[in-house]
Amino acid sequence: IGGLLEQAQEKRRLEEELRIARDIQMSLLPDAPASMAGLEISAVCRPAREVGGDYYDFVRLGEGRLGVLVADVSGKGTSAAFYMAELKGLMLSLGQIYQSPKRLLMEANRILATSLDNRTFITMIYAVVDLEARTVTYARAGHTPLIYVPDDGQVLGRSQVLIPDGLVVGLHLEGIVEKF
Repeated sequence: IGGLLEQAQEKRRLEEELRIARDIQMSLLPDAPASMAGLEISAVCRPAREVGGDYYDFVRLGEGRLGVLVADVSGKGTSAAFYMAELKGLMLSLGQIYQSPKRLLMEANRILATSLDNRTFITMIYAVVDLEARTVTYARAGHTPLIYVPDDGQVLGRSQVLIPDGLVVGLHLEGIVEKF
C-alpha cells in the first residue's frame, strides 16, 4: 500500500508540474489580437493535454509594419516548450534587426543550429505585413503552406496555396542557411 501511495503522490506531482508548464507556455502566446490601423489579426492555440512547441506571435516592427510568426518545435513535452520559449526571445530580437523574413530565418537557423539537440528542429513561417506599401513579404522554413484568399471572400476557385521553398530551422548541416 505504501508503494501505491508513493506512486499516486508522484503522479499528482508530475501532473501539477505539467499544468504549471502548460500555463507558462500559454502565457508566452499573445493574449490579444494584433491590431493596427487598417489591420486586425486574430489567432488561437488549443494545445493537447501535454505541453509542446506550438507557437505564434505578432512582432511590432514600427509604424505600419507587423511581423507575424507561426512555428512548431518538433516533439512534445517540456523540452519542446523550452525551445519554444527560446524561439520567442530570439524572434523578438531578430525581428527588430532584420527587415527581410528570409534573412531573419537564415540568422535564426544559424543561431539555433548550435543550441538545439540533434533530434529537434523547428518549422515556421514568418511574414512582414507593411500597411503603407500594402504588401506581405514572407519566408517559410518547412512549415505548412499559406493559403491566400482574395478579399472578395470567394474561396472556391480563387484561393491559392503558397508553398515557397524552405527547410526547417535548426538542422546541423553545412550550407543549409541558403535554403530559405
